[in-house]
Amino acid sequence: MAAIFSIFLAVASAVVTHWSVRNFQGTTRLGLFAFSMALLGLSFVWGNALGGFWPGVYTLISIYFLTTVATPWLHLYWERRDVE
Repeated sequence: MAAIFSIFLAVASAVVTHWSVRNFQGTTRLGLFAFSMALLGLSFVWGNALGGFWPGVYTLISIYFLTTVATPWLHLYWERRDVE
């Protein structure tokens, strides 16, 4: 259960990162980005369930980056789907 929770926190961190960078400015953007990094840090704490600290960190960083790369494409797909 802790492994699933840590993966969920990493994905939530990536989504909040994309949301903060795309939709906000100034201190709100900074605050949301700090919140997303706090979520990523919490996922590292729970990441020990993924086989130890370092294997958990490497897995969660990979999930974070893959989700961060995928969210703009999903957003573009959803915008184009709504237009047609």
